[in-house]
Amino acid sequence: MRDAMRANDQQRVNVIRMLLAAIEHAQEAMGKQAFASFNSDGINIQPDRHQILSEQAIHDIILNEVQHHREAVDLFRVGGQEKRAEIEETEITIIEHYLTKI
Repeated sequence: MRDAMRANDQQRVNVIRMLLAAIEHAQEAMGKQAFASFNSDGINIQPDRHQILSEQAIHDIILNEVQHHREAVDLFRVGGQEKRAEIEETEITIIEHYLTKI
């Protein structure tokens, strides 16, 4: 993200932030799910919001984001918003660049 910020590539920065937010959201959901399962057993513990996701889980989250963007491209094209569809395609390219590094 620092490289994108230094290069003043706002679109890449936004995509990286979106991916980080999706990963963080998944981590929090995993912590809440673990808390709910322990709490149902009568054990009083605090949820760990910083559990580490596996590489496969992160890979799946990124694939899910690509799928969301592809669906958005289709919807924008149907709606006649070609410019917004092109922006989404550019974001897909950026996401796929990081997907190959995992």
